[in-house]
Amino acid sequence: MDIQSVLNQVDSFFEENKGEEAERLMRDAVVQAVQEQDDNSLLQLLNELIGYYREAGQAENSFQMAEQAIAQAKRMGLEGTVPYATTLLNAANAYRAGGRLQESLEIYQEVQEIYNRQLSEDHLFVAG
Repeated sequence: MDIQSVLNQVDSFFEENKGEEAERLMRDAVVQAVQEQDDNSLLQLLNELIGYYREAGQAENSFQMAEQAIAQAKRMGLEGTVPYATTLLNAANAYRAGGRLQESLEIYQEVQEIYNRQLSEDHLFVAG
């Protein structure tokens, strides 16, 4: 899968205020990534969908994508890595936006632990 091409098209849809088309493209690309066993593209798409649903006010869909993305990252053996923390951060933001504050806080704390182990204290991710 040419994930960059897919994401460029998604961005174009967003620029044209065609969110539903962007969502459809991402969901179709998820199916394709699964069929092709393209784990990296799948994780990236799930993370994009977390953000899309969060911004669209579709909390339950965002939670569902967050759970799938975390599970995918674990299947890929990414636990404890910065890419895993990125997925967790997306999930925490979704939970916060959807009102699941305790879960969000717990995930933010896990992200902080990973960043403390993996990054210098002045790294841009830590500041964010």
